[in-house]
Amino acid sequence: MWTDAQVWQALPHDLAGTATIARYLAQELSPDTYINVMGQYRPCYRVIGDSRMGHRPTAPDLAHAVTTCRDAGLTRLDGRWAG
Repeated sequence: MWTDAQVWQALPHDLAGTATIARYLAQELSPDTYINVMGQYRPCYRVIGDSRMGHRPTAPDLAHAVTTCRDAGLTRLDGRWAG
């Protein structure tokens, strides 16, 4: 079940489906849902060396996730992304 605060990992190449999740939160929950975009993903085991998942999210990956949240209408992003 969704709660008022949501946290999800930003994966390389938008593999986390950020746009779908952001639209759902903004439309079905509330555009005021607090969002914390996290870039803590670390590739391990079989994914190491994979061209899409084999690296940590880059600054552009994270910026894209934040822009995607804002474009979906979400207004309460973690303070690191204020502005």
